[in-house]
Amino acid sequence: MVSIMKYSLGDLVYQGETSGVHNWDSLSGTSFYWHPDWLHIAENMTGHTPAIPMEPPDIIPISIRS
Repeated sequence: MVSIMKYSLGDLVYQGETSGVHNWDSLSGTSFYWHPDWLHIAENMTGHTPAIPMEPPDIIPISIRS
């Protein structure tokens, strides 16, 4: 059985980017990582492709701290 975790933006604290990998920590201590190049890996593994081609905008993530 797969456990689903639910987080809101207020639960996550952006820790920055290193070598293109972005890191967020939850208030409970769980870390989440993302690199934009990883999207194609997920698409290949699942067989899903984007409905329309798109480039993500350059966004500067904001740290959210309560």
